[in-house]
Amino acid sequence: MKQAQELEAETPIAQWHLNANNEFARLVKIARNRWALDNDEPIEPRALAHFGGVSEGRIRNMMSGANRTFTSDDGRIPAQEAHKWLAGRPEFWNSIWREQSLPQYDDNRSAPLQQAMFIPVARDGSTFHPGLRRGSAYTIGKKGTEEQIADFNEALTQLQRMPVPYWRRPNASGNWGSVAGVRWERIDAADFKIESKNPRHIGTTDEQT
Repeated sequence: MKQAQELEAETPIAQWHLNANNEFARLVKIARNRWALDNDEPIEPRALAHFGGVSEGRIRNMMSGANRTFTSDDGRIPAQEAHKWLAGRPEFWNSIWREQSLPQYDDNRSAPLQQAMFIPVARDGSTFHPGLRRGSAYTIGKKGTEEQIADFNEALTQLQRMPVPYWRRPNASGNWGSVAGVRWERIDAADFKIESKNPRHIGTTDEQT
Protein backbone atom coordinates (compact mmCIF):
# COMPACT_ATOMS: atom_id res chain seq x y z
CA MET A 1 0.00 0.00 0.00
CA LYS A 2 2.79 2.40 0.93
CA GLN A 3 4.62 1.71 -2.34
CA ALA A 4 1.45 2.37 -4.35
CA GLN A 5 0.94 5.70 -2.61
CA GLU A 6 4.58 6.67 -3.19
CA LEU A 7 4.25 5.78 -6.87
CA GLU A 8 1.10 7.87 -7.13
CA ALA A 9 2.87 10.83 -5.47
CA GLU A 10 5.74 10.61 -7.94
CA THR A 11 3.54 10.25 -11.02
CA PRO A 12 3.84 13.41 -13.20
CA ILE A 13 0.09 13.89 -13.56
CA ALA A 14 0.28 17.42 -14.96
CA GLN A 15 3.09 16.64 -17.40
CA TRP A 16 1.24 13.63 -18.70
CA HIS A 17 -1.99 15.66 -18.93
CA LEU A 18 -3.84 13.23 -16.70
CA ASN A 19 -7.02 13.99 -14.85
CA ALA A 20 -6.52 14.23 -11.10
CA ASN A 21 -9.16 11.51 -10.73
CA ASN A 22 -7.45 9.12 -13.14
CA GLU A 23 -7.93 5.36 -12.85
CA PHE A 24 -4.62 4.80 -11.06
CA ALA A 25 -5.42 7.42 -8.43
CA ARG A 26 -8.88 5.92 -8.02
CA LEU A 27 -7.40 2.42 -7.61
CA VAL A 28 -4.94 3.62 -4.96
CA LYS A 29 -7.73 5.41 -3.08
CA ILE A 30 -9.95 2.31 -3.10
CA ALA A 31 -7.05 0.11 -1.98
CA ARG A 32 -6.11 2.55 0.78
CA ASN A 33 -9.68 2.61 2.06
CA ARG A 34 -9.99 -1.16 1.86
CA TRP A 35 -6.88 -1.45 4.00
CA ALA A 36 -8.37 1.07 6.44
CA LEU A 37 -11.66 -0.86 6.60
CA ASP A 38 -9.86 -4.15 7.27
CA ASN A 39 -7.89 -2.46 10.03
CA ASP A 40 -10.99 -0.88 11.62
CA GLU A 41 -10.10 2.65 10.59
CA PRO A 42 -12.56 5.26 9.17
CA ILE A 43 -13.06 5.25 5.41
CA GLU A 44 -14.08 7.84 2.84
CA PRO A 45 -17.72 8.05 1.67
CA ARG A 46 -16.70 7.56 -1.96
CA ALA A 47 -14.93 4.31 -1.10
CA LEU A 48 -17.88 2.98 0.92
CA ALA A 49 -20.15 3.75 -2.02
CA HIS A 50 -17.84 1.70 -4.25
CA PHE A 51 -17.76 -1.22 -1.80
CA GLY A 52 -21.55 -1.23 -1.39
CA GLY A 53 -22.44 -0.71 -5.05
CA VAL A 54 -24.30 2.60 -4.57
CA SER A 55 -23.67 6.23 -5.50
CA GLU A 56 -21.53 8.52 -3.40
CA GLY A 57 -24.55 10.84 -3.11
CA ARG A 58 -26.55 8.11 -1.41
CA ILE A 59 -23.81 7.56 1.16
CA ARG A 60 -23.59 11.28 1.89
CA ASN A 61 -27.36 11.40 2.32
CA MET A 62 -27.01 8.57 4.84
CA MET A 63 -24.52 10.74 6.75
CA SER A 64 -26.94 13.62 7.16
CA GLY A 65 -30.26 14.29 8.86
CA ALA A 66 -31.68 13.33 12.22
CA ASN A 67 -32.05 9.67 11.22
CA ARG A 68 -28.65 9.34 9.60
CA THR A 69 -27.14 5.88 9.29
CA PHE A 70 -23.51 6.97 9.56
CA THR A 71 -21.74 9.40 11.84
CA SER A 72 -18.87 11.54 10.58
CA ASP A 73 -15.33 11.09 11.80
CA ASP A 74 -13.68 14.14 10.24
CA GLY A 75 -15.63 13.49 7.04
CA ARG A 76 -15.06 9.75 7.09
CA ILE A 77 -17.24 6.86 8.21
CA PRO A 78 -16.26 4.76 11.24
CA ALA A 79 -15.26 1.23 10.26
CA GLN A 80 -17.74 -0.39 12.67
CA GLU A 81 -20.67 1.42 11.03
CA ALA A 82 -19.34 0.65 7.56
CA HIS A 83 -19.00 -3.06 8.37
CA LYS A 84 -22.55 -3.22 9.75
CA TRP A 85 -24.01 -1.65 6.61
CA LEU A 86 -21.87 -3.68 4.21
CA ALA A 87 -23.00 -6.92 5.89
CA GLY A 88 -26.35 -6.48 4.12
CA ARG A 89 -24.88 -5.63 0.70
CA PRO A 90 -24.48 -8.65 -1.64
CA GLU A 91 -22.11 -6.53 -3.77
CA PHE A 92 -19.54 -6.52 -0.96
CA TRP A 93 -17.05 -9.33 -0.51
CA ASN A 94 -15.19 -9.74 2.75
CA SER A 95 -11.43 -10.06 2.67
CA ILE A 96 -10.52 -13.75 2.59
CA TRP A 97 -8.97 -13.70 6.04
CA ARG A 98 -12.27 -12.47 7.51
CA GLU A 99 -14.31 -15.38 6.15
CA GLN A 100 -15.49 -17.87 8.74
CA SER A 101 -14.46 -21.38 7.84
CA LEU A 102 -17.07 -24.10 7.74
CA PRO A 103 -16.52 -27.19 9.89
CA GLN A 104 -14.11 -29.56 8.18
CA TYR A 105 -15.58 -33.03 7.90
CA ASP A 106 -12.85 -35.63 8.42
CA ASP A 107 -9.88 -33.66 7.08
CA ASN A 108 -7.77 -36.82 7.18
CA ARG A 109 -9.94 -38.86 4.85
CA SER A 110 -7.93 -40.58 2.14
CA ALA A 111 -10.82 -42.02 0.12
CA PRO A 112 -12.67 -39.96 -2.50
CA LEU A 113 -15.85 -38.20 -1.45
CA GLN A 114 -18.86 -40.51 -1.64
CA GLN A 115 -21.05 -37.84 -3.17
CA ALA A 116 -19.52 -34.43 -3.79
CA MET A 117 -21.88 -31.48 -3.87
CA PHE A 118 -21.49 -27.71 -3.95
CA ILE A 119 -23.54 -25.54 -1.62
CA PRO A 120 -23.74 -21.75 -1.29
CA VAL A 121 -22.25 -20.11 1.79
CA ALA A 122 -23.48 -16.77 3.17
CA ARG A 123 -21.21 -14.07 4.58
CA ASP A 124 -21.92 -15.21 8.15
CA GLY A 125 -20.76 -18.77 7.40
CA SER A 126 -24.24 -20.32 7.22
CA THR A 127 -25.07 -22.58 4.28
CA PHE A 128 -28.05 -23.86 2.34
CA HIS A 129 -28.76 -27.40 3.60
CA PRO A 130 -31.58 -29.99 3.94
CA GLY A 131 -32.45 -28.79 7.45
CA LEU A 132 -33.84 -25.52 6.06
CA ARG A 133 -37.09 -27.01 4.89
CA ARG A 134 -39.87 -24.93 6.46
CA GLY A 135 -43.28 -26.52 6.36
CA SER A 136 -43.34 -28.38 3.07
CA ALA A 137 -40.75 -26.42 1.10
CA TYR A 138 -37.49 -24.46 0.91
CA THR A 139 -37.71 -20.73 0.24
CA ILE A 140 -35.18 -19.46 -2.31
CA GLY A 141 -34.72 -16.38 -4.46
CA LYS A 142 -34.27 -12.68 -3.89
CA LYS A 143 -36.82 -10.99 -1.65
CA GLY A 144 -39.83 -10.03 -3.77
CA THR A 145 -39.28 -12.87 -6.23
CA GLU A 146 -39.00 -15.80 -3.81
CA GLU A 147 -40.37 -19.22 -4.62
CA GLN A 148 -41.16 -22.36 -2.63
CA ILE A 149 -39.57 -25.63 -3.74
CA ALA A 150 -40.34 -28.90 -2.00
CA ASP A 151 -37.32 -30.94 -3.14
CA PHE A 152 -33.88 -30.01 -1.73
CA ASN A 153 -31.89 -31.05 -4.81
CA GLU A 154 -34.17 -29.08 -7.09
CA ALA A 155 -33.88 -26.02 -4.83
CA LEU A 156 -30.08 -26.34 -4.82
CA THR A 157 -30.04 -26.60 -8.61
CA GLN A 158 -32.07 -23.39 -8.86
CA LEU A 159 -29.68 -21.63 -6.47
CA GLN A 160 -26.73 -22.71 -8.61
CA ARG A 161 -28.34 -21.06 -11.64
CA MET A 162 -28.88 -17.71 -9.90
CA PRO A 163 -26.35 -14.88 -10.44
CA VAL A 164 -26.44 -14.44 -6.65
CA PRO A 165 -28.09 -17.27 -4.66
CA TYR A 166 -30.61 -16.20 -2.02
CA TRP A 167 -32.37 -18.42 0.50
CA ARG A 168 -34.14 -18.19 3.85
CA ARG A 169 -32.81 -19.61 7.08
CA PRO A 170 -33.35 -18.97 10.82
CA ASN A 171 -30.96 -16.63 12.61
CA ALA A 172 -29.66 -17.10 16.15
CA SER A 173 -33.03 -15.91 17.50
CA GLY A 174 -34.97 -18.40 15.41
CA ASN A 175 -36.35 -15.75 13.04
CA TRP A 176 -36.31 -16.67 9.36
CA GLY A 177 -34.51 -14.16 7.15
CA SER A 178 -33.06 -14.05 3.66
CA VAL A 179 -29.30 -14.30 3.08
CA ALA A 180 -27.16 -14.11 -0.05
CA GLY A 181 -24.41 -16.55 -0.96
CA VAL A 182 -20.91 -15.09 -1.30
CA ARG A 183 -19.02 -18.29 -2.17
CA TRP A 184 -19.48 -22.01 -2.82
CA GLU A 185 -18.25 -24.91 -0.70
CA ARG A 186 -17.61 -28.49 -1.79
CA ILE A 187 -18.80 -31.02 0.80
CA ASP A 188 -19.59 -34.72 1.08
CA ALA A 189 -23.33 -35.27 0.94
CA ALA A 190 -23.08 -38.22 3.34
CA ASP A 191 -21.61 -36.08 6.14
CA PHE A 192 -23.76 -33.12 5.18
CA LYS A 193 -27.07 -34.90 5.67
CA ILE A 194 -26.08 -36.02 9.15
CA GLU A 195 -24.87 -32.58 10.26
CA SER A 196 -27.76 -30.57 8.82
CA LYS A 197 -30.70 -32.04 10.73
CA ASN A 198 -30.81 -28.88 12.82
CA PRO A 199 -31.63 -25.74 10.77
CA ARG A 200 -29.07 -23.76 12.78
CA HIS A 201 -26.26 -26.33 12.89
CA ILE A 202 -23.87 -24.00 11.02
CA GLY A 203 -22.89 -20.57 12.36
CA THR A 204 -25.56 -17.92 12.15
CA THR A 205 -25.85 -14.25 13.05
CA ASP A 206 -28.72 -11.82 13.47
CA GLU A 207 -28.30 -10.66 9.87
CA GLN A 208 -31.70 -10.59 8.27
CA THR A 209 -33.55 -8.80 5.46
